[in-house]
Amino acid sequence: GAGSTWSGGTLTGGGTLTVPVGAALTLPAETSARVLGNRTIANAGTVLWAVGNVDLEQSAGSAAFNNAGRFDIRTDSGTWGHVSGSFGGTMTLANTGSLPRTVGTGMVTLGASIGGVALNNSGLLSVESGTLAAQNFPANAGTITLSNGSTLSTSNDLANTGIIQGTGAINLGGGSLTN
Repeated sequence: GAGSTWSGGTLTGGGTLTVPVGAALTLPAETSARVLGNRTIANAGTVLWAVGNVDLEQSAGSAAFNNAGRFDIRTDSGTWGHVSGSFGGTMTLANTGSLPRTVGTGMVTLGASIGGVALNNSGLLSVESGTLAAQNFPANAGTITLSNGSTLSTSNDLANTGIIQGTGAINLGGGSLTN
């Protein structure tokens, strides 16, 4: 399908960036900072995160990434929702589609320790390699698949009403799992 690239710049000012079925949005090496502000990304196609960070705008407001398609994390390291200063807004990542961490041995973070990104999963979240650190992941209603040698890490309690399967590890950072 059709494809677009987001290598740098700011998505802000309200509204929705839609990636339709059959289309792709690729996040390659950054030419300048990628900043997500008061805007929604609605994915029904494929978003391929190849490398780098996605920063949150340093102002009040909210940003959302609604994934009903495939959000393929292929970067070896990086932060979705990176905050370099004070952030007065909120960000959510709602996954009703497929969210695989497919390559790389490093740690990829969804949400910085400041502000954070609220991850809501009712789709398929799979960690096939490395570590996926979801800083704010309080509940899972979907399926989590952990491949051998992979880790899903979160810094809070996790209430699971879905399925957790595989031979990988879950690191709750001192929190507890309610199943």
